[in-house]
Amino acid sequence: MKRQKPIGVFFDWDGTLADTYAFLEACHNATRQALGYEIMPVGLYTNYFGQEREKVFAGLYPGREDEAKIFFTDFVNQYRATLLKPMEGARQLLEQLQKMNIPAGIVTNKKQELVELEISHLGWGPFFRSIVGAGQAARDKPHPDPLYLALERGGMADAASPGLWFVGDTDFDVACARTANCTPVYVLHGRESPYVSPNDDDITIVPHLLALRNLLE
Repeated sequence: MKRQKPIGVFFDWDGTLADTYAFLEACHNATRQALGYEIMPVGLYTNYFGQEREKVFAGLYPGREDEAKIFFTDFVNQYRATLLKPMEGARQLLEQLQKMNIPAGIVTNKKQELVELEISHLGWGPFFRSIVGAGQAARDKPHPDPLYLALERGGMADAASPGLWFVGDTDFDVACARTANCTPVYVLHGRESPYVSPNDDDITIVPHLLALRNLLE
C-alpha cells in the first residue's frame, strides 16, 4: 500500500542500512579470543545483535566490559575496510530521499564514534541530517529518547508523529517508533521475523530496501 510522503525517514544502522552482522560477530569473536574466552557458537550472536550496547558487553564479557570495549574498538577499526558492507538497495534509497528533499537520520545503539566512522567509510555523511549513537540520549533504544534527540539535532524537534517513519529490523526499533508516535517500518531483508506480523496494522513491513524506495515514488 502506498503511503503519504513522509516528513522524514530515520533509520537504525546495523542490519538495516549496513550489513554488519558478520562484521560485528567477527569483531566480538576476536575480542573474546584476546580476553581468553571461547569464540561464540554459530548463531549465538543473534541474541545480542541490535541490543543495547551495555547489555551486549555485560552478556559477552561479564565483569570485563571496559577491557572488552577497548579490544573491540581496535578490531572494529582493523576490520572495517574489509568486512563493512551496505545492505542491498541502501544507497539507492538514500539517494531517492535526498532527491525528494526528505530529511533522513540515524538512531542506533552502536557507539557514536564507531557509527560515524562507518558512515564516513561508506561516503554517506551527506545523506543524514543527524546521527545519534549509544549513550547520547538519557536512554538508548527501545526507548524513544534517542529518536527525539535525533529529531532535535536535525532541526525537527516537533516532528515526532505518524508522518515520521522510523526504519529498522528489530523489536527495539518497532518499540522506539511506537512509543514516539512515529510510523514503524520493518525491513525483513529476505528473512522471516518473530517481531512483526501482517496483522500489525500500524507497521509497514517491506521485504527489502528497494521495496521501501518504491513506496516513495
